[in-house]
Amino acid sequence: AARPDDPAAQGWLAAGLMAAGKFDEAADTAHKATAMPNAGWDTWLGLAYVDEMRGDWAAARSDLTHGRDLAQSGISRAFVDEQMAFVDLAQHKYAAAVADLDAMARDAADGQDPNDVVRANIDLAVVQLASGKLPEAVKTAKARMADRVAEVGQEGGEAGLAPMMSLMRRAQAPLA
Repeated sequence: AARPDDPAAQGWLAAGLMAAGKFDEAADTAHKATAMPNAGWDTWLGLAYVDEMRGDWAAARSDLTHGRDLAQSGISRAFVDEQMAFVDLAQHKYAAAVADLDAMARDAADGQDPNDVVRANIDLAVVQLASGKLPEAVKTAKARMADRVAEVGQEGGEAGLAPMMSLMRRAQAPLA
C-alpha cells in the first residue's frame, strides 16, 4: 500500500476499500490507521464510517468518541458531533441524537461557522421528523430559514433551505 505509515493515506485507502464493498479489508486498514501515533480525528471518523457500513453501531459510536477527543472545538468537532447524531438516529435514539446536535451547534458557534450552526438545526428538524414530531420539525426548519434569510438575504436563505421545506410540506400532506 502507498505510504503505509501515513494514517491519512491509510484512511483514504480504507474509504476506497469500503466503496468497493470490501468491508473486512476496509476495517483492517482503518484500524491500522487509527493505531498510528499521529492519527487524527478524521482518521477515527473514517473508521466510524466503515463500522457504520458494517452495522456495528457501538463500534462506530466508540470510534466517534475517540475522534471527538482529538478534534479541536469548532468545525472539526462539529463534523464528529453530526456523525454521532446520525449513528444515534439510525438506532432510533432520538434524545441522544438531539443532544449530539446541540453539541454540534455549540461547537460550530465556537468555531464561528454559521453554516454549521444552521446545518445542526436542520439536522435537528430531520431527527424531529423521524421521531414523529412533525410540528416541532416544521417549527425548527422555519426558524432556521428565518435565521438564514436574516444572514444571507431572502434569495440565498430560501435557496439553501428549499429542499428541507419541500420535505416538510410533503410530510404534512395527507397520503393519497
